[in-house]
Amino acid sequence: MLAYYGLGMIGLLSVFFAVLQVYGLYFWPTLSDQRSGLFYNPVVQGGFLGLLIVAMVRIGCFWMVPFLALGLYINPNRGGWVAAAIGLLATWVRKPMIIATMVMLGAFYLTQSPRLSDQERLNVWQAGWVNLTWLGHGWGSYADVWIVRDGFGFQAVHAHNDYLELVFELGIRSIPVFFLLLYALLQTSAPDWPILVAFCTLATFSMPTFLPATASIGAIAFASILIGAKDGQMESS
Repeated sequence: MLAYYGLGMIGLLSVFFAVLQVYGLYFWPTLSDQRSGLFYNPVVQGGFLGLLIVAMVRIGCFWMVPFLALGLYINPNRGGWVAAAIGLLATWVRKPMIIATMVMLGAFYLTQSPRLSDQERLNVWQAGWVNLTWLGHGWGSYADVWIVRDGFGFQAVHAHNDYLELVFELGIRSIPVFFLLLYALLQTSAPDWPILVAFCTLATFSMPTFLPATASIGAIAFASILIGAKDGQMESS
């Protein structure tokens, strides 16, 4: 809980600077002068705040939620809202099939009116999908994936889908990772389960595993669930 609280305070500080950026006060460069707080890219700010909202509800620190939500409101990225919404739903509805259905419905909705960024993401996914191999291409190899935009080629760097990136880079060697993740996601009674659900939702269209701010939240939730499951097994044996 203390770790989540500490990250929450960092989130509040980031929101404070984002508010200043709304009024034109920039103390460091940001991507296209976006309101990204402590971060360069608003995608990082959005994902970080979305996960923090779920984490603050988890530990009962409700007073932070409105301020974090304000940071999401002034942030142009939509991903944080999606992660927060699914994570909060998972807080009260601990049914994996219902959560998965909501995620798929949301994905279907986005495909009906895709933005330019959505279309580019689909191109990045297609480029990775058609180049999958049994043993993968090695850690970090997705950075070598190129796509064409407006007649020019550019590097994708990341898949903006952590699952696809993992399979692309490791192939069948990624199976143990997926089994371990699935095991954690089946621990629906774990207190940190909604946070992991929010993180996994974000990982379907972003890259939270590769961003320290979001990866730290996911790692804490993941470890907490696995440790709790292990302790529960030891108690029952």
